[in-house]
Amino acid sequence: EVNYTMEFKNSVEVTGVAYRGIYAAGGGTGHSFTSNVVSDINTEYLDSAGIFFWAAQGSATGNTITNCSVGMGFLSGGGGTLQLNDCTTCDIGILTSASSATVTLDQNTLTSCTQGVQVVDPSTTINITDGTFDTCQWGISCFDGTGSVVIDGNTLDGALAANSIGVFCTTDAGPIASNGIDATLIN
Repeated sequence: EVNYTMEFKNSVEVTGVAYRGIYAAGGGTGHSFTSNVVSDINTEYLDSAGIFFWAAQGSATGNTITNCSVGMGFLSGGGGTLQLNDCTTCDIGILTSASSATVTLDQNTLTSCTQGVQVVDPSTTINITDGTFDTCQWGISCFDGTGSVVIDGNTLDGALAANSIGVFCTTDAGPIASNGIDATLIN
């Protein structure tokens, strides 16, 4: 693992890539992705992502993500802050999976995503605050983990779509289900 830092801001535009639009992988801290546009990263279902941190820590602020399998997120030990981003028409707007560094999702807008935010197997605290979820089939879903999820001050509107769910927490998620889930809903 090599410690490195990447910064993209104000005008990076990525479109039509098969795997990852902007990708910090394999370590490093302090990565910063600000005011970029990422679209049409969706050929590998739930593997293609607009902005992704894998085993890396950083922040993404003010980005616009459209039509991606996963809009943005943290995977396999990654963590940091996603703030003031817009994710539209993604299978999952924001994903955190196996995060071992604190994750803060603050004031993000998720529109017409199958799932707005999905949290899988956290071993740390995941804070989901002041987000707007508009016409997402599932607003926030939390699956298993030894960490905790704090959901505070979000607005979820499923627009009366069939089978829509505001907040869904379960330990019944296939082979990973074994630890339980600690979720707190406030405001």
